Amino acid sequence: MLDGVDLAYEDRGDGDALVFLHGVGMQIEVWQPIMDLLVADHRVIAYDLRSFGRSSHRPVADARIHIRDAAAVIEQVAGGRATVVGWSSGAGLALALAAERPDLLNGAVVFEPQFHALRYLTIPLARTFVWMNVARLQRNPRRAVDVFYEFAFADRHGGNGWTDLPDTDKQRFYDNTSAILGAFAPHPFNALMEHISTRKIRDGGVPIGYILGEDSNLFFDHIHAKLVGQIPVTRTVRVPGAAHMLPVEAPAVFADAVRQAIGSFAR
Repeated sequence: MLDGVDLAYEDRGDGDALVFLHGVGMQIEVWQPIMDLLVADHRVIAYDLRSFGRSSHRPVADARIHIRDAAAVIEQVAGGRATVVGWSSGAGLALALAAERPDLLNGAVVFEPQFHALRYLTIPLARTFVWMNVARLQRNPRRAVDVFYEFAFADRHGGNGWTDLPDTDKQRFYDNTSAILGAFAPHPFNALMEHISTRKIRDGGVPIGYILGEDSNLFFDHIHAKLVGQIPVTRTVRVPGAAHMLPVEAPAVFADAVRQAIGSFAR
């Protein structure tokens, strides 16, 4: 329990700790196949962010709360320093930790964050936010969720991991609809982490392993190019044929990319 809020978590294995940070709309279950693959060599810890999955509390618009929660999980569950592994907005949370709590991190592995997405806004993303807000005004929150994921999980060849996802898996996202819309609500400290300084990340000295799918929406290449130019400690692992749904579609490939990213820290 943290500040009166129960955070559901899973903790397995021994060795250097990996703490997994899921993206908006996700929960512990998305990490379990990857944790199964990495537990032989690491202690693996995943938790449901506040208001997602089995963790309690109303939707959170202020990402600073998630940063404090993640730091507390590392301190209280991992019991010391850890490497964080984040996907999507969870990757943005990992970068925020590298800026705000570098003392807790051995490294950060990030898969396609939406970090500073407003600062580096593209026309397709702007259109996505407009249609999300239209759906919200029409009191159709599920459509707002669909609009966001149809953008995030599109690949550059016309495919879409969201539309291809089985309905039973989509339902896990829909179950977090209020938390998803809360995370992207207009707020100076929302999940896009506009308030986090890339200079602080650079100066904190935490090694960053950046996983990038070569078939992902071009928006993620755009963010990658901006961030790598500002954070020279970043090492990129490119995954051929992969898009933003990689951890679900090919857990073994993603686990290998995590190992490569961690291996790059020693170089």
